[in-house]
Amino acid sequence: MAKKQLSIVGTERETIEEIEEVAAKYVAILYERMELQKQEPGLLAQLEERMKAHKQSKYVYFDEDENRFEITLSRKTKLAVKRVRPQGATDEGDDE
Repeated sequence: MAKKQLSIVGTERETIEEIEEVAAKYVAILYERMELQKQEPGLLAQLEERMKAHKQSKYVYFDEDENRFEITLSRKTKLAVKRVRPQGATDEGDDE
């Protein structure tokens, strides 16, 4: 938890409530994403282990929204997970 700086009367920081609210939401999401990124290397290592155990060099995975992901294991690049978009699909409204 961050330390609060001692405030001296007359030196308070001027704040704008609308900006403060949105900034707080953004920072919360930023911290959440940072935590998720810490998990990614371990999950990729597990995925690589499973691919090797089942002697698979390529695997196609569909998520609950039917987005297609190709998982490729090669000697050169280790493991690659790539979302495959249907032909003609655009990035509008898509979050990866």
